[in-house]
Amino acid sequence: MANLNVIHKVLGSGMLTGYLKGPTGTYGSLVALLIYLIPGVSSLIILIPLSLLGLFTCCIFNMAVTGYC
Repeated sequence: MANLNVIHKVLGSGMLTGYLKGPTGTYGSLVALLIYLIPGVSSLIILIPLSLLGLFTCCIFNMAVTGYC
Protein backbone atom coordinates (compact mmCIF):
# COMPACT_ATOMS: atom_id res chain seq x y z
CA MET A 1 0.00 0.00 0.00
CA ALA A 2 3.03 2.23 -0.22
CA ASN A 3 2.11 3.35 -3.74
CA LEU A 4 -1.18 4.99 -2.68
CA ASN A 5 -1.22 8.76 -2.65
CA VAL A 6 -2.71 10.68 0.26
CA ILE A 7 -6.00 11.48 -1.49
CA HIS A 8 -6.71 7.83 -2.32
CA LYS A 9 -5.72 6.78 1.20
CA VAL A 10 -8.06 9.34 2.82
CA LEU A 11 -11.00 8.59 0.50
CA GLY A 12 -10.53 4.83 0.49
CA SER A 13 -10.29 4.50 4.25
CA GLY A 14 -13.34 6.62 5.05
CA MET A 15 -11.46 9.77 6.01
CA LEU A 16 -8.81 7.57 7.68
CA THR A 17 -11.35 5.87 9.97
CA GLY A 18 -10.16 2.52 8.64
CA TYR A 19 -6.94 3.01 10.58
CA LEU A 20 -8.60 3.68 13.96
CA LYS A 21 -8.72 1.11 16.74
CA GLY A 22 -12.09 -0.52 17.33
CA PRO A 23 -15.05 -1.07 15.01
CA THR A 24 -13.70 0.58 11.86
CA GLY A 25 -16.77 -0.33 9.80
CA THR A 26 -18.98 1.50 12.27
CA TYR A 27 -16.76 4.58 12.09
CA GLY A 28 -16.85 4.45 8.29
CA SER A 29 -20.63 4.19 8.34
CA LEU A 30 -20.77 7.23 10.59
CA VAL A 31 -18.64 9.21 8.13
CA ALA A 32 -20.92 8.11 5.28
CA LEU A 33 -23.99 9.18 7.27
CA LEU A 34 -22.46 12.58 8.01
CA ILE A 35 -21.66 13.08 4.32
CA TYR A 36 -25.20 12.05 3.38
CA LEU A 37 -26.67 14.54 5.86
CA ILE A 38 -24.95 17.47 4.14
CA PRO A 39 -27.76 19.45 2.47
CA GLY A 40 -28.02 18.67 -1.22
CA VAL A 41 -25.90 15.51 -1.16
CA SER A 42 -28.99 13.28 -1.25
CA SER A 43 -29.64 14.50 -4.80
CA LEU A 44 -28.95 11.91 -7.50
CA ILE A 45 -26.86 14.47 -9.37
CA ILE A 46 -24.44 14.39 -6.43
CA LEU A 47 -24.87 10.77 -5.26
CA ILE A 48 -24.07 9.15 -8.61
CA PRO A 49 -20.67 10.88 -9.03
CA LEU A 50 -19.85 10.19 -5.37
CA SER A 51 -20.68 6.51 -5.91
CA LEU A 52 -18.50 6.37 -9.03
CA LEU A 53 -15.68 8.05 -7.12
CA GLY A 54 -16.06 5.39 -4.42
CA LEU A 55 -15.88 2.58 -6.99
CA PHE A 56 -12.78 4.11 -8.56
CA THR A 57 -11.12 4.48 -5.15
CA CYS A 58 -11.95 0.86 -4.28
CA CYS A 59 -10.33 -0.23 -7.52
CA ILE A 60 -7.18 1.77 -6.68
CA PHE A 61 -7.04 0.18 -3.21
CA ASN A 62 -7.55 -3.29 -4.63
CA MET A 63 -4.80 -2.72 -7.20
CA ALA A 64 -2.42 -1.74 -4.40
CA VAL A 65 -3.24 -4.86 -2.36
CA THR A 66 -3.88 -7.63 -4.88
CA GLY A 67 -2.48 -6.29 -8.15
CA TYR A 68 -5.78 -6.36 -10.05
CA CYS A 69 -9.00 -4.37 -10.07
